[in-house]
Amino acid sequence: MPNSVQVIEFRVPIDRVRRLSDAQRYTYYLLGFIFNELMCLRKLISFSLQQRGADMRPVRLNAETSQILLLFRIACAKLWEVQLKLNAKEVSSVLRKDVWPHWPDGAGALKAVNAAVSNAEWLPRVRNGLGFHYPTLGQWKAYITPTDDWVDDIIYSGAENGNHFYDASESVAKHHMFGFEAPMKPEQVKQTIDEMVALLGLVSNVVEESVGVFIANHLLPDDPLDGPVHAISAPKYTEQRIPFWTEMSGAKKRKSRRSGNAA
Repeated sequence: MPNSVQVIEFRVPIDRVRRLSDAQRYTYYLLGFIFNELMCLRKLISFSLQQRGADMRPVRLNAETSQILLLFRIACAKLWEVQLKLNAKEVSSVLRKDVWPHWPDGAGALKAVNAAVSNAEWLPRVRNGLGFHYPTLGQWKAYITPTDDWVDDIIYSGAENGNHFYDASESVAKHHMFGFEAPMKPEQVKQTIDEMVALLGLVSNVVEESVGVFIANHLLPDDPLDGPVHAISAPKYTEQRIPFWTEMSGAKKRKSRRSGNAA
């Protein structure tokens, strides 16, 4: 029998939304949107990380790792923007007046976020160099200049476009992301990944708590917390996987770059 989750539907009376100031409405809707994005990214990252298995060949591992790091780059770039918004004039004024009085630890939680973002030396590089922008020649020169440590480039090519992977390009991007011009040690990469996971959780928790406190105290202060319950078919969270290599029968085949014929 398929698993299911129970989802309660709450309705916020539009008259209460109308009574909010512009800054309050902006903060309410923006924090909800931010939460949706961060939660979606956290789930996708988890589903990619759960892909690990017995097959640890580079042909499988490198492609799947590239998928994980893409999601991390987007998430970290978003974190940078979220931190800026939490401290922006309109949002911070609403937090001070309408949230912190009902959440005494909120101001301290935001300070912890600000400190964590400031201490994450890798974050500006990920955000400005790869997350929302593509690198310039100057940014990549040190990472694309071969040294004595370099080995042959590898390109993996399947019959379909979806099963093609430029391993060498991903290696360059990975070294830039982690800030290592020389070969990276696994423990160095793991440390940065752990910091990314911790920061993502820290920021998500502040956003979730802030919007929840605002809604509970300014939009649904006297209403019983119940409503229609929706049962939704849902697979187990811990069993979800996002593979890179996929069997693609019927998909458009790649054209050979050498002969111009279908591969």
